[in-house]
Amino acid sequence: MPAIQTRFAIGSPTGLRSAVWRAWPHTNRAKADVFLAPRSLVKILKLSFHESGEIRDAFTSRFALQTHDPLTPGGGRARLVWKRTDYTSTGVARLYQVCFPHSELRQWPLDPDLNPADVSWIPLREDRDATFVELVLTRPGIEELELLNFEAATTGPVAHWYLPTRENFLILPRTGPLDDAAVQHIRDAVARIPVTDALSSRLTPATRLNLTMEPLLGVGTIVEVAFPCTIRRTAA
Repeated sequence: MPAIQTRFAIGSPTGLRSAVWRAWPHTNRAKADVFLAPRSLVKILKLSFHESGEIRDAFTSRFALQTHDPLTPGGGRARLVWKRTDYTSTGVARLYQVCFPHSELRQWPLDPDLNPADVSWIPLREDRDATFVELVLTRPGIEELELLNFEAATTGPVAHWYLPTRENFLILPRTGPLDDAAVQHIRDAVARIPVTDALSSRLTPATRLNLTMEPLLGVGTIVEVAFPCTIRRTAA
């Protein structure tokens, strides 16, 4: 398996967009671990999908060494640790999803060191509430994948890595609705974040907020919103 990386974002480099995210397999080709993080936070936080089935949302070891202080209440680096869901009857296991509500996309310049051509830009469907980027794993030996009730946002995977375990790791974007309960859940999560005057004075269109939700049935979720958040549905 080549030690490559994938960068992806919702929208376009000159229009409304999300932050740029980065996904990459382990540099040791014998290991089946895969990692995910917003590009701007890749040195601080990352999600790790391990061959053992463990999924970790944790601060990086490099950042932990720099801070010299316990980063979590338990004194470790991990904010959340859980086991992935089992394979379904079709041989597919959902691992994680990143939700990008379209009301939260903004326009701002790319970092000078980032070439737009190096990013997989997922088209924005303005008639949908959100784009969801799904991370899935398929059972060894499966060569074709059929997903039911899946409104694909692209013609193919954003990334597809054939792991040393013979499993396939795929990053699949889809579009879909946000119901009223989901919108309220996001609003409640944002409301719990303390906002000081000093923080408000530093807000820009590029300020992003990643809301980490508790895993549900083995599947984790992050919701990326603007700060301040303006979450809403496209249509009732």
